[in-house]
Amino acid sequence: MVGAGPVDASLDALFAEAYGVGVARNYGSTELGAVFSGPAGLAPLCVGAPLPGVDSRLVDRATGERTALGPGTLQIRTDVVPDWHDTGDLAVSHEGSLRILGREGTAVRRGGRWVAPLEIEAVLRAHDGVREVRVTARRRVHTGEDGIVAEVVVAAGGPGEAELRAHAARHLAPYKVPDTVVLRTALPRTASGKAAAPVRYRLTPRAAEAARAYKTSELLFALHDLGALTALAEGVDPAALSAELGCDARALEILLDTAASLGLLSTAAETTTENTAGNTAEPATPRVQVAELTAFVRLEESLSRSLVTREALAAVARTGLADRPFERGPDDADHAVLVSAYQGAMSGPSSRARTALGLRLLRPRPGARLVEVTAGPGRYLDRLLAADPAAGGHLWQTGRLSGPVARRVEAAVADGRVTTGPGLPYGEADLCVVANSVHDASSGALLSALLATLRPGGLLLVDDIFLPAGGSGTGGPGTGGSGTGGTGGAELALDWLTHGGTEWTTVGALTAGLAEAGADIVRHLPFEPSPCHLVIAKEAD
Repeated sequence: MVGAGPVDASLDALFAEAYGVGVARNYGSTELGAVFSGPAGLAPLCVGAPLPGVDSRLVDRATGERTALGPGTLQIRTDVVPDWHDTGDLAVSHEGSLRILGREGTAVRRGGRWVAPLEIEAVLRAHDGVREVRVTARRRVHTGEDGIVAEVVVAAGGPGEAELRAHAARHLAPYKVPDTVVLRTALPRTASGKAAAPVRYRLTPRAAEAARAYKTSELLFALHDLGALTALAEGVDPAALSAELGCDARALEILLDTAASLGLLSTAAETTTENTAGNTAEPATPRVQVAELTAFVRLEESLSRSLVTREALAAVARTGLADRPFERGPDDADHAVLVSAYQGAMSGPSSRARTALGLRLLRPRPGARLVEVTAGPGRYLDRLLAADPAAGGHLWQTGRLSGPVARRVEAAVADGRVTTGPGLPYGEADLCVVANSVHDASSGALLSALLATLRPGGLLLVDDIFLPAGGSGTGGPGTGGSGTGGTGGAELALDWLTHGGTEWTTVGALTAGLAEAGADIVRHLPFEPSPCHLVIAKEAD
């Protein structure tokens, strides 16, 4: 049924082989119901003839005129829907039947010939290493010279771009072979389970706001550089602050007034409430944890001058993630400063509290074996070893920002209780933790490999930050998050694009990936309004 998915030659043959009969065709929509039908044995992608009471026509978009053979946009009217209804599908007449080329917005025109994306998808999908495909047109200036883009989800160890193009060339006419093959780890799906059409982006009025937004960040960085954040966290008047910092009173007051107008500071009097015991006054609004904020500001200030600049974003857009500048950068003094800032921001009180909570939820047995894949010092192993010297495990530090190994873990490596490196143990671990590394395609994103480290009954914990549902997760596993969430936190994608990983960008994508890898979710703890989440999974029963 084209309404549920196209019937190509491969599907027709497989169905006949399995059941001994061919596949009959139906075509319709929610608005129209079934409008075309045909018996088994029709040519690939054909849907038969109109049902009684159904009238159809193909319309050339360029001229607005009806075309007998097509290609043209399929329009339908029925006894129930008397006005012409535009289906949005491009079709041609083929041997007395109607052949659907695909959605009008995705159909490809090359050299005056129309190419059905469905046909190319069917060929690529027939490759043993391919799990899902989406083929679209890349519009060019001159009509009839569309490029063909194939987005392909491959199995672990599956084919690369060159092999997929060669496979297509063996089974398709030259003008149907994709110009570009993009490997994805997942494709977005509609509510009915179909691969969703690619989104189209357009500027909004917020673009003008974004052009000024850097000034807000620079103002915060300036207050940090002046050494003002600690005093401002406690509350201070401008005159006292200017005297303490040795600043011009008038200029500093303008900075503070602006920061307050932008929401960075508050001038409201602090109010208090009684605690649960009823005898102690506490701030009605939680105070800013200045040490943690300062570490975070220090990191963002460093990133704004190094990895997440306009030049770096444009460079990775041109070269792609495989050849981005970050991987080619020197391990010099500037990089050491960045590593220090990164680890300072990622190892603060909130991170330590999440580690403690994560281990409590995992309930490690005495002498437990824990595998940790991390972009940090190995804080889960460090805390486990502190509580249980008989414990051990394996540490795999990933990325160029992971910094030095925690001292306790380093000592355990020296005496053989902890092994290190990318060679993960198989079926030996009670627990596996992925800390700030699940987005890395070469390490923490390898869910099946991580689950394979566990003994029966073992638990996998992911401790990481994620984009908001409905945020800017795109392609890959980032497609699993859906909803109408706001943009808060969406800028994290720029960090991942320039110096991190882009896999499993939303919690929804991660949970879908875990399910596909054969795991059940045991617990999910979001730490709102923070983008941090703990996700615990185990092998499905």
